[in-house]
Amino acid sequence: MRIIPKNQREQFFNTVSRRIKSHTNELSYEERSVLAHTPVYMACIDVYQTGIIFPRGKAAARKNITDYEIYDVCMSLGSKIHEHICSHCISTQSEFDEIHHMLCTTFLDEMNEVRLKYGYEPLNYGQAQKMINMSIKYLTLYSDYEENAHLFKYCHMPIDRIVLKSLKNDFGFRNITSDISYKVGEEKQSWSNFSYDFYRELLNDIRSNINLNDHTYLELEYNIWGGTVSEFISNL
Repeated sequence: MRIIPKNQREQFFNTVSRRIKSHTNELSYEERSVLAHTPVYMACIDVYQTGIIFPRGKAAARKNITDYEIYDVCMSLGSKIHEHICSHCISTQSEFDEIHHMLCTTFLDEMNEVRLKYGYEPLNYGQAQKMINMSIKYLTLYSDYEENAHLFKYCHMPIDRIVLKSLKNDFGFRNITSDISYKVGEEKQSWSNFSYDFYRELLNDIRSNINLNDHTYLELEYNIWGGTVSEFISNL
């Protein structure tokens, strides 16, 4: 299994604010158990504009959610990622898929309980996968990533509009529509509105049509994000 090249991780790292960098510069995988929420915190910052974590508008209620309940939900997610992925040797893709589904559904249950309490719309599975997958991606920024790269062998890539557009334009996926939605039968959904069934269909589609050899899907996403997917494809 190949590791994600250092220059790509550094490019990603350089997009992170100084406040976030101060966490990752000094933490190893072992030390992360104390601050298990850190990669989740970074993912929160990353997806801020999407409204996944901090609902848009209603400033007063948003402040209450931010100060009291959101932190607990993120701490819970970080602890579960540490327990089930960082501290556990996952040996098959199906095992990782089961853990990933558990993380998504648990995050949805906990976050939506808070959101509904304040009158916000519940999140969808597509938004949950983005949060979980971005949290895992941020783990590749830790100083001892290379010696722990095996932990990322079966990880999913964060699915969003950029990834769907690349699947359509670079890989020729015909069931991605002109408005960058994914189509199953006669129904289509944008990534943020994905149900679990749509997410699973897309994963199966990707795995059936893109042979990465000894590369990982997380590495593929790095190249899509970094604009180097054409070079990546030519080296497969």
